[in-house]
Amino acid sequence: LSAAAQSKLDAATDVFLEADVKADALRQIATEYEKKEKLAQRLHDAKMRRLDNGDKLKRRKTGFGAAKRTYEAIIWLQHEQLVCARAKCVAAEAERDASKAELH
Repeated sequence: LSAAAQSKLDAATDVFLEADVKADALRQIATEYEKKEKLAQRLHDAKMRRLDNGDKLKRRKTGFGAAKRTYEAIIWLQHEQLVCARAKCVAAEAERDASKAELH
């Protein structure tokens, strides 16, 4: 190969390796967030069961406190799901960039 072609090949290889390393790191981060999301789902389910069981036992004048705790738990779960989805998107974008770099 000529010197110009070799330098282009080296530059393309560097770009690919950098994108591949970034994709691997983000894939691992996305896996960690998936674990956190599963834990959040289990905690949410436990909170809902506890609230339901408490509602069966206690008679309240108003259900405002229970409704507030229910909605707080739902919002917290949705936040965890959103964070996980963002991490998955970033990892997918990095994989896309790595595959583009591999093709060029």
